[in-house]
Amino acid sequence: MWSTHRFELNQSAEYSPEEEALEGSVAMVGKVGQRFFPVVEFIWAVADGATPQNSMIGGLKYQINKYAAVGIGYQVPVTDAREFTHQVLLHADLEW
Repeated sequence: MWSTHRFELNQSAEYSPEEEALEGSVAMVGKVGQRFFPVVEFIWAVADGATPQNSMIGGLKYQINKYAAVGIGYQVPVTDAREFTHQVLLHADLEW
């Protein structure tokens, strides 16, 4: 992770030996005011003998209070191999 006062870059990668698959993501999160956070994320997946499946998400998170946030996003595949044509995502972050 890399961050500044108004920008954050997150990345992750996971390997599944059983499936011989590698998945990961790179996300950029901004800060607009005190409660709004625009998000852009690139997700990729590669498996042995399969065509890569990559997608992009654009969305917006809203900080409800110190412990909760809610977000909405739109996800589309960017490769020919796809499990969906598009998705609308609703996400909740809760801390305690």
